[in-house]
Amino acid sequence: MDLSKYLDVFLSEATENLQEINNNLVYLEDNPNDSVVFENIFRAMHTLKGMSATMEFDIIAELAHKLEDLLDDIRRGNLKFSLEIFEILFEGMDMMTMMIQNISQGEKEGVEIKDIINKVKEFRAATPSATPPKQAQPVTQPQNQKAIPIPESEQIPPSDAFSLNSYELNLLNQGSASGFTPILLTVNLEETCMLKSVRAYMVFQKLEEMGDIIKSIPRVDEIEEEKFDLSFSLLMLSHKDPQLIQSFIKEIREIDSVDLVKLDLDEPVEESLPMKSEVVPSKPELVITPKGTKGKLSKGKKQVETLLRTQAIQNVRVNIEQLDDMVNLVGELVINKIQLQDQARRYNLKELDDTIVQLSRIATNLQQLIMTARMVPVGQIFDRFPRMVRDLAKDAKKDISFNITGRDIELDRTILDEIGKPLVHLLRNAVDHGIETKEARKKSGKSKVAKIDLIARREKNQVIIEVIDDGKGMSSEKIKAEGIKRGIITKDTGKELTKEEIFSLICEPGFSTAKKVTDISGRGVGMDVVRNKIESLSGILQIESEVGKGSTFKLKLPLTLAIIQALLVRLKDEIYLLPMVNIKETSEIYIKDIQTIKNKETVLLKGKEILPIIRMNRVLNIDSKMKDDDLKPIVVVEIGEKKAGIVFDELLGQQEIVIKALDKLLQKIRTFSGVAILANGNPALILDIQGIL
Repeated sequence: MDLSKYLDVFLSEATENLQEINNNLVYLEDNPNDSVVFENIFRAMHTLKGMSATMEFDIIAELAHKLEDLLDDIRRGNLKFSLEIFEILFEGMDMMTMMIQNISQGEKEGVEIKDIINKVKEFRAATPSATPPKQAQPVTQPQNQKAIPIPESEQIPPSDAFSLNSYELNLLNQGSASGFTPILLTVNLEETCMLKSVRAYMVFQKLEEMGDIIKSIPRVDEIEEEKFDLSFSLLMLSHKDPQLIQSFIKEIREIDSVDLVKLDLDEPVEESLPMKSEVVPSKPELVITPKGTKGKLSKGKKQVETLLRTQAIQNVRVNIEQLDDMVNLVGELVINKIQLQDQARRYNLKELDDTIVQLSRIATNLQQLIMTARMVPVGQIFDRFPRMVRDLAKDAKKDISFNITGRDIELDRTILDEIGKPLVHLLRNAVDHGIETKEARKKSGKSKVAKIDLIARREKNQVIIEVIDDGKGMSSEKIKAEGIKRGIITKDTGKELTKEEIFSLICEPGFSTAKKVTDISGRGVGMDVVRNKIESLSGILQIESEVGKGSTFKLKLPLTLAIIQALLVRLKDEIYLLPMVNIKETSEIYIKDIQTIKNKETVLLKGKEILPIIRMNRVLNIDSKMKDDDLKPIVVVEIGEKKAGIVFDELLGQQEIVIKALDKLLQKIRTFSGVAILANGNPALILDIQGIL
């Protein structure tokens, strides 16, 4: 069997499972009694073992199997969590991560696991013999309920109750009235079963050929995620012989046994089938409780969440390159739509109005759908960091509580892929240089456990990501003095800088080259890389800090970089584009009203605000003569605390544009951020407001 076609799926799911295990281990290290998190780790490890064995990656499967055995000893009470056990588990995660990376690069697993296997064996050898797990408590039958008998000869193991609402109960009654037999099955898998969810899927598929499944315990989503031990129960309607059904299921590989009960509904319960517009009540109308050798069918109060198989959500994995191609095609469609609108307006083709409106609606909807498909929760990046911060804190001998907020906030995949390294820099700096030593925190009266928060939130059409620590903070005066010393700024310039501009000096190349680490040096390690990367994504990096209280690094990022709204502006004979996201307002000024204050051109806007002025013709070295009596439009732009009015010759209106990257030779010119195609088919450069300011 050719397994190579499943490799991408394996790599993706294996990475997700490793990430889940790592994050849960970090949490469990501080909360060793959390059984829910422990079970999540155990389930993910089991899934990883099964996937690897199926794909014939035997080294990963063997290591996962040994670590699963170690976890099983803890689960049974033969072992207790210790620092050594956590170190073994983390070491195992690192080794499996390395093997997955090797496989993704087309290589073999290539990791020696003999030493860690021996460590696991030593721990397990020193433990007492296994004790039997606690038996589940029998389900209590509701009192004073009418029982519908099931033949005592039928055997079925203990299970949770099936709670049926009126809709499901109607299905059962209608099926019975139509000659279908209500059947309760419990499927038991072999202990050596590697892929429980796969076997369960095969059971569901086989049963659906012979009838209708009403409900399952556990729920369908839990079965798909392998959140069950070795058995699951199903309630179904079938016209087939129950014994035949039983034999068909037993033919599936790794099925140990199938326990089956044929239910006898001696009288239907009078409940009307709800219409589509009605809300299905959450209160169960019927409870089916298999118990010992007698199953009872009765009305009761026990509630189990309803999940019909028809409600299952279908998901498909799509290669990101295919989504990129779709975005490019939609971009071309948008350009053609704009050109068609322009032609219809130019030649007054009223007959095309309806067609253009329809095309515009379709193009917009298609664009929104594809852009939504490209949106990915930031948790995919954030979830890499708990383990990293834990290891950094351990190496630095610091106690740090790392908290993540806003995992579900979504960003365009292209942006999300690029912010990983900047966030690594910021978190490393927070641990290494932001957080004080235990002794220093104690002297300053702070909590022994330091805090680092990674927060994502949505603000209008931007995503804000913050890295906040409660460490020693930074002194703006020391940073300013260091900047003057290194020749980055002059004394006169330093007097005019705002606090935000002073903190931004740590992002200048060469700021953190001091041989001796001081309160501020080292805090700039990699910060120029961080700022350059964020700005290349049309984002902004803002820094806030207070001595003794900590620092905040704020990343402001656009939701997407593919298709945006832009303002068309003209300078002499050239047309340029300004992203609407940076524009606060537009206005007009007379050139004679421009005044020079401290060597900077300013204007009193609307008689109440002194606004710095940038003449774009001077920035671009365009010979556009402006007379004192000329009335010129200005575009007021704002990024963070920076605000200015940019003077142009003419404003031409707003247009949806598809951003194309500049050639590599032009990407270092900070005045431009990209290029787009206009309605007339000509290209126009997109002005980089951040670079201009």
